[in-house]
Amino acid sequence: MCLIRKPSKTCHKQKENKTVVTMQNNHFKRFLLLMTLPLLIGVLLLPKDVTGQSCDEVTLNEARKYYELGKFDLVISSLEQCVRSGFNEKLKIEAHRLMAMSYLSTDSTAKASLETALLLQINPTYDANLFDPPAFIDMVNMLKISDVGQIVTSVSKKAENIYEAPATIAVITREDIRKRGYNDLVELLKDVPGFDLSMFYGPEYANIYQRGFRQNNTEKTLLLIDGIEENDLWTNWAYIDRQYPLSNIERVEIIYGPASTMYGPNAFAGVINVISRNTLDAIKPGQSIGISGQVKYGSYKTRTLDLSVSGKKRSVSFTLSGRLYHSDEHDLTSQKYFDYDPAAYDEVDYNKLLGVSENASEYLSANNLPYSHPYYQLSADSNQLSLTTQGAEAAKNLDKSAYSQVVGGHKIGFSNETDSWLINGKLNIGNFSFGFQSWKYLRGGLTQYTDLYAAGSQNGGTWAPRQSNFYTKYENQISDRLFISNLTTYRIHDVTEDSRLVSVSNYALGSKSLVDLISNTEPTWSTLYLFSESKQLRNELKVNYRPSSRIDIISGFEVRNSTLQGAYYTSLIGTPQDSAVILPSPKGGNSFNVWDLGLYSQGTWQALRNMRITLGLRYDYNVVRNNDGFGSELSPRVAVVYSPGKFTFKAIYSRGIMNVSNWTKYSAVGNRIPNPDLKTENIQNFEISSGIRLSKEFQADIDVYKNYINNVVGTVDVAESPGKVQNRNIGKFEIIGVQANITYKRETYSAYFNYTFCDPKQTYSEVGEVDSRVGDIASHQFNLGAEKLFFDHLNVNLRMNYTGERLTGSGTTVPLNNDTFPAVLILNGTITYSDPAILHGLSLQFVCNNIFNTTYYHPGTKSAEGVTSPTAILQRGQHFLLNLSYDF
Repeated sequence: MCLIRKPSKTCHKQKENKTVVTMQNNHFKRFLLLMTLPLLIGVLLLPKDVTGQSCDEVTLNEARKYYELGKFDLVISSLEQCVRSGFNEKLKIEAHRLMAMSYLSTDSTAKASLETALLLQINPTYDANLFDPPAFIDMVNMLKISDVGQIVTSVSKKAENIYEAPATIAVITREDIRKRGYNDLVELLKDVPGFDLSMFYGPEYANIYQRGFRQNNTEKTLLLIDGIEENDLWTNWAYIDRQYPLSNIERVEIIYGPASTMYGPNAFAGVINVISRNTLDAIKPGQSIGISGQVKYGSYKTRTLDLSVSGKKRSVSFTLSGRLYHSDEHDLTSQKYFDYDPAAYDEVDYNKLLGVSENASEYLSANNLPYSHPYYQLSADSNQLSLTTQGAEAAKNLDKSAYSQVVGGHKIGFSNETDSWLINGKLNIGNFSFGFQSWKYLRGGLTQYTDLYAAGSQNGGTWAPRQSNFYTKYENQISDRLFISNLTTYRIHDVTEDSRLVSVSNYALGSKSLVDLISNTEPTWSTLYLFSESKQLRNELKVNYRPSSRIDIISGFEVRNSTLQGAYYTSLIGTPQDSAVILPSPKGGNSFNVWDLGLYSQGTWQALRNMRITLGLRYDYNVVRNNDGFGSELSPRVAVVYSPGKFTFKAIYSRGIMNVSNWTKYSAVGNRIPNPDLKTENIQNFEISSGIRLSKEFQADIDVYKNYINNVVGTVDVAESPGKVQNRNIGKFEIIGVQANITYKRETYSAYFNYTFCDPKQTYSEVGEVDSRVGDIASHQFNLGAEKLFFDHLNVNLRMNYTGERLTGSGTTVPLNNDTFPAVLILNGTITYSDPAILHGLSLQFVCNNIFNTTYYHPGTKSAEGVTSPTAILQRGQHFLLNLSYDF
């Protein structure tokens, strides 16, 4: 102990250590308090046992006996009164099930449908028993995905009717995916409103901009697979690519607008939740195993193997899914950015690059160069040096020779192959679920650069991310009013050592000098190896409580502990993980310990018969190491949903936050200076919508929104460090938009139309107030689709995508891109043939995309200035895919 009057240095150190321990203890106490709070609430709110009622389990047992004896009228008469008043919700579900099956047995389909609908109103996620009558199973599944009563689970982390959910949502079903012939998730996003895509087939397959907010990568939209986050831990990029198996997808739910109230930081512009099939959906009635597989072959030597196997016995079930994918990708050598034509160097002003504008004599002396040489000449006062024609020709020819070199066993040139794999498994045992997923893809990273700088995939230039996660989940419907869930996940995200940048060092780029030219030094290609690895352990406890039929409350607490990298590990040899040196090295090292705590609650109150009011609030706390991090943030949501008859009206306010990634804060790539003090970006979203459901076949809706976005991170020049840049919170944006949908579905034909209007503007930048149109975003888009079933076996699907002009250049947020991107109309088609008489579950499909072989381009990524980054990327012309699929 320090008892002396004048504390020593040792005493000071002890006090500092004690302060750190105290801080850690305080965090731990807060953690324990928040962790136990939902449990205490759940225990206090446990409903009392409903016993002593005249309508109880005995009544149900009698009805079950009547059903087994085939006395269906007695089943119905014995349950009708208790269903109206007497049964609690748990018993009502079973009663509606027995009554629905009884009506089906007496061919009263309409009444059976009504009972099933009433059952689903009580429990929207209800799954029929595997041994229930097939007609009842089909009816449950049909009503769950019907347009009138479609159930979504992503908005509030619980099941709710799509028309009552406090957000704007789009849903793409398994049938949509199958009939339209999609081969990946990005193709799916082309047919829904609210997205602009820049397909560039590089480190990311596409940059996806939701609701008009352009960024350098797909980081503002949160990607989930069965509710588990997929965005990269270090960069927050969502790798929405070709690795995900479509054979195991039940539906894709898309949330528009910020969803931070439920999902925390990074659910900024919206959420895409890919929901896989449950075992009951995958296994046909009367069977214990189900298999779904696809084999595809198409243009650009595209090959896909997609397989999912499910099994069930008693209370144990499993699903194992996987995908293998390869494509050579389409040839981009018709573009000047990727043709590796030596003539590109004819336009280079080598005299400007290699000449000396002042103090030439001192330069020559310092570099031991002669005052006279055939490659250059001095001015009369020896102050300036300029290249002779012979010198400029020598530099040009040397640069051209780089394209003749062989690197990685191949001559330098364009190549951009893609290979990917994924495996996913889940095991259900009673109330417990266990699962894992792992994937990796390897693709050329060339297309974010030009041939003046980088080489293709066959020369070794590849990008190879890998992600793995493991999870356990416990779910328990404790009573008809209380549901508890706990999800624990462990994620490992890598940029593997197969990630390599093969780039040239030459005279045109300034990496070779006059000294090299005098020696006739040839340009060289070098390989830079990159590596990163980040890990996260996350736990979320969720409690859904319904104190009455008019009030529903969902609350949760989540904690995350992450070990995140700061900057890339890079090396000129093949083991950057072992040999890399980080310069400048971040203070405290290149590994950052991060804690995130989140506490949320959202309640829905049925204020009137047709009106529901939702109030939600989330508190997030973030700390990096001991003192960094954004601290505390609040994310509220308020929504009013009014549904009189066939109409639905929604008014929504929500706030979202974006926790700037470690890559954005700490990476010192190129000439960038790290900035650990970056604040969260935030978005305020206001929207109103109205919809109408004239019948089960026809529905329409329109949504109008306005977003205010602040503290947007941008790159600025650092005045005190010439030649250096830094990321800073400099931007403000305002975005106004409209989304509209019309759908019409009948048994053998259907059609849809959706429209998007978007007017995004940047209102503030590093220079002050501005009025700049956001680049790469179309003001108008629409999608039109129709399909028809012929002869009960042949389904024809046609889809049209219209994208209006995409502005770039002066007056936009992409001022260096001087290319133009006029409006374009693309037509895609799919023909599917299946005949149960040949083999039940087998189908053959032919897909043709870009039917009219239209030539069009998407804007380039990042600054797209046309030197090291292309201004435009040629899109795929007419291309085909043949798909043989089988469901057993």
